[in-house]
Amino acid sequence: VGNRKLGHKVSISHFAQDHAEKLNPNMNVLETIEEVAGSDAAGNLRSLLGCFLFRGDDVFKKVSELSGRERNRLALAKMLARSANFLILDEPTNHLDMRSQDALQNALQEYTGAYLIVSHNRAFVDPLATKVLEIRKDGLSLFPGNVSDYLRHLEVVEAVAS
Repeated sequence: VGNRKLGHKVSISHFAQDHAEKLNPNMNVLETIEEVAGSDAAGNLRSLLGCFLFRGDDVFKKVSELSGRERNRLALAKMLARSANFLILDEPTNHLDMRSQDALQNALQEYTGAYLIVSHNRAFVDPLATKVLEIRKDGLSLFPGNVSDYLRHLEVVEAVAS
């Protein structure tokens, strides 16, 4: 339990684990992205969709025709298409194959805003993380570095304590 206060001009886009199920099955892939970004950015949107492995005529497939993995990729692309400068991703790699995880990782490495990733997938998070937020009963700690750095730090702390 706590409070949060957004900074000035912070705009959030959130990816929840169930976002793929909430897509409109009657829309096609391109329409789904245009819904949040507008049709004026069509060329950029097709580039974004290409990053998420939707190429050529794939962008005209109906959401109802997509596999679960494709829907997840589309939901992630939709989140990135919003004009937000802070992304919150809850288990974004669930249901993604390695190729799709790589596409998401590359998109996040190019992303110029901030992001918070909640994930059990250390291989995905490690190259992206610059800080680890540890949540304990007695409070929060922010650790500089990635998950591997944080775990090494914990090993040292445990060794000193024993």
